[in-house]
Amino acid sequence: VVDSIRVRNIADSFSGLTLRVLDVQSSSEQFVPITTSTSALQPGALAWLKVEFRPNARIRFDETITIVTDDPRTPNRTVDVTGIGGVERQPPLVESTTLSGGQVGAFINTPLDLRFSEEISTGVDEPGAFSLFSRRQNSQVAGTVVSDLVDGKTRWIFTPTTNYPPFDSVDVTVAGFVEDLVGNTLDGNFDGVAEGAPIDDFRYTFITGPAVYPGDCNNDGVVNEIDILPIGVFYGMQGPARPSSTTNWEGKAAELWSDPRATYADADGNGTVDELDVLVIGPNWGSTHQFSAPTLSVDYDFSKHRDQFDQLRQVIKGMAGSDVGDRLLQVIEGFGGDAELPTGYSLWQNHPNPFNPDTRISYTLPEATHVRLTVHNILGQTVRELVDENQGPGFKSVIWNGADQSGRQVSSGVYFYRLETPHYLEIRKMMKLQ
Repeated sequence: VVDSIRVRNIADSFSGLTLRVLDVQSSSEQFVPITTSTSALQPGALAWLKVEFRPNARIRFDETITIVTDDPRTPNRTVDVTGIGGVERQPPLVESTTLSGGQVGAFINTPLDLRFSEEISTGVDEPGAFSLFSRRQNSQVAGTVVSDLVDGKTRWIFTPTTNYPPFDSVDVTVAGFVEDLVGNTLDGNFDGVAEGAPIDDFRYTFITGPAVYPGDCNNDGVVNEIDILPIGVFYGMQGPARPSSTTNWEGKAAELWSDPRATYADADGNGTVDELDVLVIGPNWGSTHQFSAPTLSVDYDFSKHRDQFDQLRQVIKGMAGSDVGDRLLQVIEGFGGDAELPTGYSLWQNHPNPFNPDTRISYTLPEATHVRLTVHNILGQTVRELVDENQGPGFKSVIWNGADQSGRQVSSGVYFYRLETPHYLEIRKMMKLQ
């Protein structure tokens, strides 16, 4: 409510004395001067000093307003004012949010900044007042919330304890029982009427973007030799650099590239798929994460990227002699087109892993020999014979479709695949998901 205090220059009209208001002072937050000065008032002239009444309770408020003038005899004048606090009928609104409704591709580590149209009395820590729900994890998103005032309006800032899951729909709710300073509850549906929770709950949903785990270049959930393949496929491609170029093992916020699969091949996050991304695989070798979604199918034709693989081969030859370097080089030779014959036996990790229903199993033979490749359950029983024949030297691969020997799909769980020749035996583990 705005009211006015009248000021008049009572000097004699023949004196020529003017009066100027220099300041209007109030020690109360309930009475706020709006007009705090005037120009020179001629004798007999009037001025109106506006004062806003801002009650924060339904009680009587009394205050003394001090008017400072240039009157040499009585420079300060006081005025007693009274106001009765009433009920303000304008309900508060959610004025803005940083993660807006319908937003797609939000960074997985972005805090949420939510602002109201006025000061709010309800504490952000009051049970049920404010929440974020992850549909992918089917649970509340844990985090910390702080509240402050910006230009007299309440702001709530939510920071997740851990990153949001990638490609997750996150539901945000501000409860309709949230109140302003005089008890008006939230108008969450913007119809001009405060009807409480749940009718006036303010709700919206945003969708997160990808999470890049540095080194898992095919996003299959594990860092191994197969992660060299996407680097070869997208070698030289450029896209948005990540906000953080650190390569420690955690999900990194990223913007999807024009070809979304290349987002993960940029292991170091500098915006270019090149030889530097190979160097990230080793430090994170064997690391795993739960948000896998393999980017390259088991029947992808890698040979069409032969030129890119040739460039990579020269880089990786410098890593020869190390376990990681040798494995990466074997994969390049096996999938990247023309190559020298392998110098030893090897059985590689299946790709993708975990899988459903198909996965590729690859191995190398340095000489012609009889080969037997079988799949076994956790009891050691043979569920599928994939290869039982004589084969020449080279890089080999076979796709298992997840079926047993009779053609029925096996159940989800852990399985082992076994490569046996007269001079070599190796067993690896894999997991099938439903």
